[in-house]
Amino acid sequence: MGRILSDAGFNVNVRKLQRQPSQLIIKSFVSGSRIRKLSNKPMKKFLASVREMGPGLFTIGLDFHVGFLLQTDDDLRFIHASFETETVVNEDAATAMPIVTSGYKVVGKVLSPANIRSWVGGEKIAVKGNW
Repeated sequence: MGRILSDAGFNVNVRKLQRQPSQLIIKSFVSGSRIRKLSNKPMKKFLASVREMGPGLFTIGLDFHVGFLLQTDDDLRFIHASFETETVVNEDAATAMPIVTSGYKVVGKVLSPANIRSWVGGEKIAVKGNW
């Protein structure tokens, strides 16, 4: 995840970011109302809560995995590096096994006007946590 964000142009310490728990990875890019903790919620409630946040790019942290959610007006996709196939997978979030089987779920909407200004301006993003 850190490498992807860095390659996209975010100025972030990738080595430090990748050592953090998923919630701290998300908090490094996202704050306040753009973060939702949805642990132990039924999938239907989880999906509804994410959809309420509107279209955009999200980071999702799970029990043992992190990835992106891409929400359009009519679709919610889970994009992540598969540890089974060692490839990037783009699948329907509603049926993605890493999400379905995870008790812990935290979601943060990555792109906001402030993030875009930081991104375009090359501002350093402070990594939360010291793992």
